[in-house]
Amino acid sequence: MNKWMRLLIVGAILSLAIVLVPLSIASAQEISVSIDAPAEVGEGTDFIARVSITAVTNFDAANYDITYDPTILEVTDVTDGVIGGTAIPAEVWGFTPAETQGTIRVINNVPGLPGVSSSGYLAEIHFHVVGSAGNTSDITLSNGVLSDITATEIPAVWVGDSVHVNTALDAGFSASPLEGVAGVTEFTFTDATIGGTPSYTYEWDFENDGTVDSTTASPTHIYASAGTCTVSFTVTDASGNTDIESKENHITIIAATPGDVNSDGHVNEEDMMLVYDHFGETGSPGWIAEDVTRDGAINVLDMILIGQNWTEG
Repeated sequence: MNKWMRLLIVGAILSLAIVLVPLSIASAQEISVSIDAPAEVGEGTDFIARVSITAVTNFDAANYDITYDPTILEVTDVTDGVIGGTAIPAEVWGFTPAETQGTIRVINNVPGLPGVSSSGYLAEIHFHVVGSAGNTSDITLSNGVLSDITATEIPAVWVGDSVHVNTALDAGFSASPLEGVAGVTEFTFTDATIGGTPSYTYEWDFENDGTVDSTTASPTHIYASAGTCTVSFTVTDASGNTDIESKENHITIIAATPGDVNSDGHVNEEDMMLVYDHFGETGSPGWIAEDVTRDGAINVLDMILIGQNWTEG
């Protein structure tokens, strides 16, 4: 190969490198701006969709349109974003056309700062669901422009999302068994919640005394004392909506020893006095531990049963 041929080959390689290197740099700098919304939302609920952004360098400003189905969703507010711990003001936003749901335009600007470099989100879009269960709305981004501190456009890919309308949050549960022995029977409670915006958080109050006894979806519980218990179940979904299912006198607990009203392991005068204090009261069978015979009435029959099972102590 002669000298001129080698020079031509080297020149071609250098020319190709000059073309490819800027392309690779531009590709490496290209970032993604995307709508981050819950997949499922409940009828009549409120939720937030973020305008997320991947790692960006020297970010200074942005403007973009967000479009959605106004028969399913309505925008109620737009609040500031955060990139790398720095607040990103949603300086201007409004409907386009004015006062008409369907499309909003958002303008971000970071005044007085030497650019922001990190990942985060440009804004939070607050939505209210006006559609019905089964509806789906796309949330799209368009006309988006990012710029850095030199007013140079930052290349970006703009990605939308969609939300599906579910039924409203409806807390529900089942329990098994419904009757058992104090200090012995293990009751299992199973979440049956539907609707809303998954995922859920749970608060179980097995004795309806205002104390949260469990925060798992399907817990177990052993009751220490005889009687009937109302179970309260509070569910909160990912959008912050809350619903409560309360089942009155749902669980019945009987004493391990018939007549042991106070569940202290003995049948004695203390149990007799408890029955005496409620003598003549009526209710559902076994509604309180003093209804020893579980016939819905506290009377001499309860005292007789205590006497038949009398123990020392």
